[in-house]
Amino acid sequence: MASSHFWGYLADTRGRRQMIMITLFSTAIVTILSSVAQNFTLFVVLRFLSGVSISGPSATIYPYLGEFNSIRNRDAVITFTSTFAGLSSVIVPALGWYLLPQTWALEVYEGFFFRPWRLQLILHTLPGLLAALLVSLLPESPKFLVSQVITAKQLPYLLLSLYFIFIDLT
Repeated sequence: MASSHFWGYLADTRGRRQMIMITLFSTAIVTILSSVAQNFTLFVVLRFLSGVSISGPSATIYPYLGEFNSIRNRDAVITFTSTFAGLSSVIVPALGWYLLPQTWALEVYEGFFFRPWRLQLILHTLPGLLAALLVSLLPESPKFLVSQVITAKQLPYLLLSLYFIFIDLT
């Protein structure tokens, strides 16, 4: 939570879409690295960095979605999006309940064993990677485009988003 202000500032100055993608990819990378950490100290540091980077999309996804929706639809879209956080609060423990009691161990090399808890960390990265790929298909936020010099490629996205935002006002 402490880093969400930092990510919010970067999203306002560098672009929401770009910050969402960067933080989702960096969270996935740091989480995968933590799944292969060889000692507790490195594991804790990598998990801390994962926590710092995951607050980026948490702080920016709701304003990003809000900018693409009219006042009439905004609450419903953001509420729908919030349900995924609730679903993850059920899915992650259920996955752990299934994986963590297992006792298998795959020796990757001498002294390093791949165990169920490592697999669970890697599986946690999949939704974030999928979200990053989906966000990469979306345009930059209208607020950020208005604050920047708009290129000919960005103008149709800006006009279309402004049309959908203000269509309910008529």
